[in-house]
Amino acid sequence: MKILTQLIALSIGSAQAATVIGLNADSANSTGNAFGGTIEKTLNDPFAYDPASPNSPLPNRIYNSGSIGYHANLAEGVDAIISYTTASIIATSASEPVVVVDLYGRVDNACCNDRDDDIDVQLFNGSFSSPIASVTGISLDNSGDGWGRAIFDTLPEGTTFDRIRIIGHDSGGGANNNYFTLLETRAATIAAVPEPSSLGLLALGATALLLRRKE
Repeated sequence: MKILTQLIALSIGSAQAATVIGLNADSANSTGNAFGGTIEKTLNDPFAYDPASPNSPLPNRIYNSGSIGYHANLAEGVDAIISYTTASIIATSASEPVVVVDLYGRVDNACCNDRDDDIDVQLFNGSFSSPIASVTGISLDNSGDGWGRAIFDTLPEGTTFDRIRIIGHDSGGGANNNYFTLLETRAATIAAVPEPSSLGLLALGATALLLRRKE
């Protein structure tokens, strides 16, 4: 059983390989901020971001005007657009084929918890003219941990990108304007996590190996 345990642990451990993507705020290609927020402030919380455990630890998610995060104040029905460039050109690889973008919203429950319930995340290469991949309909759990994740797990190996855009659609919130808020953004490339069925096959294979060694 020791061999089996070691093999499963090795597989799970290798599935957690990750590279954090450096992001730069691109205010010129974003909608304006309000209430003292800036896009730069979605990148400055010093929490120990871990792509393998993105909701533990967590950044500060209590909104305080002027201190953290981005806060839109747009007309009804107008989308909030938050754009980033990457510190270098990112390419998916055989060891890290999946791209994740982790979003952290407000959880102060002051009002309008459904305002951040319709978010798209897009990847671009070279310009913001046309996305190479999109994940739509992301919802932040503002009454829970405030975290949501976009997972790009069907990109061909070698896919490159150098820009990320977040679109906060006006999802209501009981207000006349689009008051979309986003407090922190992080991104990474990660290894594909085995499905439970794959782990089961691994366990069977390890058991067969163990029995063969005993013979």
